[in-house]
Amino acid sequence: MWVNVGSATHVVADGITVQDVSGAIIYANDTGARRSGFSSAQEMLALDRQTLVQYLSRFEMKDEGGHPLSLAELPAFKALQGEKYSEMVIQYLDTHTGASSWAVVKSTPIFDE
Repeated sequence: MWVNVGSATHVVADGITVQDVSGAIIYANDTGARRSGFSSAQEMLALDRQTLVQYLSRFEMKDEGGHPLSLAELPAFKALQGEKYSEMVIQYLDTHTGASSWAVVKSTPIFDE
């Protein structure tokens, strides 16, 4: 049976984003986009990479102990470096609104030929 992954991931409660090997976001479901401050996946994916990076830089990220996280420590960066699986709890602070939230973030690279 064939399942359209895009259709299937739009109905799950978890936020999902997919990056290509350059780090560009090539897919997001609405939950993933909303967790990043957008109203929809369509709005998030409409931005060019530079604008998206500038927008996302408004978030400060900390680990469970309250220590700031560098980009190299984030699961998505680790996946781009070839690490098979990475998971961590991250606190996000929106420096524009002051809103704070927590998320369990997981990354798993998918390798092809």
